[in-house]
Amino acid sequence: MPQFSMKFGVGSLMIGFLLGVALPARADAGASSVGDRPPPPESSGLLRPTEHPLSLNVVAGLGSEVGELGMTAEYSVLDRLAFGLGAGNGFGGAQFAALARFRLGLFQRENTVQSFDLVGAFSEGKYATLFDDDSGSLSEHAYWAEYTIDYELQTRIGFRLTAGLGFSQRVAATDIVVNDEDGAPNALPATVASTRLTLGWAL
Repeated sequence: MPQFSMKFGVGSLMIGFLLGVALPARADAGASSVGDRPPPPESSGLLRPTEHPLSLNVVAGLGSEVGELGMTAEYSVLDRLAFGLGAGNGFGGAQFAALARFRLGLFQRENTVQSFDLVGAFSEGKYATLFDDDSGSLSEHAYWAEYTIDYELQTRIGFRLTAGLGFSQRVAATDIVVNDEDGAPNALPATVASTRLTLGWAL
């Protein structure tokens, strides 16, 4: 009986010793693993184009992808890349376009983001001369590739402005003939200058 009591006492001491060592060690390991986790990244607070990715815009200009007056919708899939569609009216009639905007440099602040953009577009629609002859102004479909350098400004509340200069290159036409002031036929110009001003709202 004394031997049983002695063995029971020794066993209890060993179990108590092991628990006393193991439990604090597990607690320290858990605290260490939590403490070693990197803190969540903090927002820089700078405005990004993708914070308001969808923009609806009114476009006015000469030789723009949507004619002299039109509308476009653009969506920024990345901070430096946006795609869009547009429609408008030129001297000859309706114009339709698809475009891509590459932001070459971003100048970000807390409430504004500015950039210089390379914009490429493909458009089609009626093209007409500015001069009339006895048969009236001639007009047919033409297809254009446009290249523009834009300045772009967007604010945190959503206001958006772009202004650009570029040129349009004719890639196809359906037998267009234009007339000069004297009524002499000339070929449709292969390249025309373009300019535009865009005001919009980003959502």
